[in-house]
Amino acid sequence: MLRTLRWAWRLCLALALLVLALAPGALHAQSGPAPVVLVRITDLIDDVNAGYLKRGVERAQARGAQILVIELNTPGGLLSSTETMVSSLLNARVPTVAYVSPQGAHAASAGTFIGAAAHFLVMSPVSRIGAASPVGGSGEDLPSTLKSKVTEDAAALMRNIATARHRNVAALEATVTSAKAYDANEAVSIGIADFIAPDLTALLARLDGKQVLLPNDVSVVLHTAGAPVETVSHTALESFLKFLADPNLVFILLVIGGLGILIELFGPGHIVPGVVGAICLILAFVGIGNLPVNWAGIALLGVATVLAFIEAQHPGLIFPLVAAIVSFVLGAFLLFSNFGAPSPTLPSVRIHPGLIIGLAVFFAAVVVLYLTAIVRGRKIMVPTASEALAGQVGYAASDLSPRGTVQVAGELWSAIAENTEPIKSGQAVKVLAVDGLTLKVAKATDS
Repeated sequence: MLRTLRWAWRLCLALALLVLALAPGALHAQSGPAPVVLVRITDLIDDVNAGYLKRGVERAQARGAQILVIELNTPGGLLSSTETMVSSLLNARVPTVAYVSPQGAHAASAGTFIGAAAHFLVMSPVSRIGAASPVGGSGEDLPSTLKSKVTEDAAALMRNIATARHRNVAALEATVTSAKAYDANEAVSIGIADFIAPDLTALLARLDGKQVLLPNDVSVVLHTAGAPVETVSHTALESFLKFLADPNLVFILLVIGGLGILIELFGPGHIVPGVVGAICLILAFVGIGNLPVNWAGIALLGVATVLAFIEAQHPGLIFPLVAAIVSFVLGAFLLFSNFGAPSPTLPSVRIHPGLIIGLAVFFAAVVVLYLTAIVRGRKIMVPTASEALAGQVGYAASDLSPRGTVQVAGELWSAIAENTEPIKSGQAVKVLAVDGLTLKVAKATDS
């Protein structure tokens, strides 16, 4: 018993010494400067980037960060995503700075709203901000009445942001009402941006000692000079969703998906085209979720697929094929065109014309060469199948009442029972005749 107590005492003493040895390092780590959290937004503003920024704000708040830096270089994006990101910045319980970077970067359209919503707006040399005026989905000017309605709503949002962040209201409103854009020097001189910084180190040095008022009138003083920087990276899922949110890739996936399903319908049992087609269509619709899709374009691509089906069933009609190609091209051009109320934050989104022409030729070639070959081959095989299968015995793979499927000669066939009495699954059947791709059968005992 005494020996056990001694060992217990020695163990406790060793643990105590270990804690004392580690404590100074732990205290030193806790007494170090709070970090600067960095997020990078360098492409189209969409729901993925909105979620990414929100995660960055939450990370900065949880880490007690000195400030959240948003490196911004964007042509614009979805209005709904822009409003979400603006709300995240206006309600952030951590100081924020939008940094239009690197040199030559542009915070256009949606980027202007997001940049203005941060506590600080900093420009890198040779950067620009502005041009948030509403235009159509392909960059065209709008009818005066529609443009007036959309512009007023966007201008009101910009005025609210500028007032909340004490920026030049008139100058920021002009980015919406007059499509004004400003270079870095102009933005600073008229009170849109706070200052110009060539790099992140210079930016943090300039922010050091500045005071920020957070929600609920909480005032904090920044100590950013020399603070460690923690970068919030995109998750694997976010990176994959951003990869899919490309109009050209979405169009390719839609075409491959539609052709894969068509090939599977014409040649059941191939499996691979059907599986690949289904996966491509699913991925295409995932990508569409982050793009301003026009469903009329989707409908026209569907019509093109139906017309291709008709041409393949009746090779040589020509008209269905021509109509399919016309519908295909129109659907491609309309796929991301906007005919409704335009967005003041969204840049032009379109499919490359060369890709449309190339895939239209590919689509027509597959219909003419592959699908029609399958149909013709099946028609040639029907007389041979009639002679080979007539009189053979198989079994019912499902109940025939009177229609169902049968297994004959190692293959599944659609079948119809000649007699009115149903044939149960598993019962032996005899092939009486072949009608196209359907077998006429009876119970084997009836023959």
